Amino acid sequence: MRTYKDSFFSRFFGVARFLYLKMRYGSRFQFKSIGLVGRNTRIYIEGNLKLGEKVCFGENCFIDLKGQVKIGSNCFFNDNLRMVCHEQIEIGDNVLVGPNVSFYDHDHDYIIENDSLAFKGFVISKIMIGDNIWIGENVKILKGIKIGNNAIIGASSVVASDISSNSLMTGVPAIKVRDL
Repeated sequence: MRTYKDSFFSRFFGVARFLYLKMRYGSRFQFKSIGLVGRNTRIYIEGNLKLGEKVCFGENCFIDLKGQVKIGSNCFFNDNLRMVCHEQIEIGDNVLVGPNVSFYDHDHDYIIENDSLAFKGFVISKIMIGDNIWIGENVKILKGIKIGNNAIIGASSVVASDISSNSLMTGVPAIKVRDL
């Protein structure tokens, strides 16, 4: 990703954006070491965000946290990440996330009343992602998903069911292609 490779200034402002989050959110934003935040990244924290060491967010990311998010060490989130958390998302160590990936720990719940659609609230279930995971471009990870350690998720997949450790998954919905 060019944001952090171009110049000293890109890295400087990436760190500055990271430190701004700490000043803005105080104890709701915790980290083990300073990471980088790309340009035009918007992070809104109503719950808690805990980061391990060396966590980087690319450009144009949108993160809306009403619940608890814990991200391990050595994690990289590429451009245009979309993470919306109402309850809990936990991501392990050494996770690489491609561009345009979405994490949603909820669905919208609707009912039909008097021949019209009415919003009833959210159906919420936590997302748990293990260590040493590679998530390809344009992947969607839906509520209630548990991904084991050492897995690869192919580009443009929709993860709608759990993924066991040491697996290569791809497709809509994502299915196991082979063991790693």
